[in-house]
Amino acid sequence: MMYNNALAGYEKAHGPEHMSTLDTVHNLGILYHKQGRYKDSEMMYNRALAGYEKALGAEHTCSSPSTTWVSSTVTKAISKMQR
Repeated sequence: MMYNNALAGYEKAHGPEHMSTLDTVHNLGILYHKQGRYKDSEMMYNRALAGYEKALGAEHTCSSPSTTWVSSTVTKAISKMQR
C-alpha cells in the first residue's frame, strides 16, 4: 500500500516517465515478486523497463535490473504453474 501511495504521488508530481516514478514502479515489482504475485510483478517490471529504455536507451545500466527481474518472475511463475 505504501508503494502504491508513493507511486500515485510521483505520477502526479512528476509524471509516469520520470526516473523517480520508474524507480517506484520497479520497487513495487520487487515487492509483488517477493509476495509471489508474479503477474503483478511482471507488469510492474515491464512498465519500469519500458520507461527506462525510453528515457535512457535499452543498453543503459538502469534498464538491466528490470530485465533480470522480469526473467526471474516469468521463470518462477512458469515453475509454480507446472506444480
